[in-house]
Amino acid sequence: MTLTEMLNSDKYQRWESDRLGNDLFINDPQRAARMHEYAEEGLNGSTHDEVIQDWRDYLTDAELPEPIKESLLIEIDAAEEWHIRNGSINNIIGD
Repeated sequence: MTLTEMLNSDKYQRWESDRLGNDLFINDPQRAARMHEYAEEGLNGSTHDEVIQDWRDYLTDAELPEPIKESLLIEIDAAEEWHIRNGSINNIIGD
């Protein structure tokens, strides 16, 4: 499984929907408000760092074999490093 396959999976989509739904207003009201504001313009509103952390949190919850989790973490780490090197880790997606 690749990172792209994980992100497009029904399981991840359901997990993300739950995480970014009403629970976000309780757990991270600042991010929730920002996402709501940006959604009016058809944009995401999350930072790259927040989304990458979401991916990591999903893997913590996911029932996947450890070798697959390790492979996905390598891809996640590479994405994070790319954004750090390019100075975009804290940029809002689509901004």
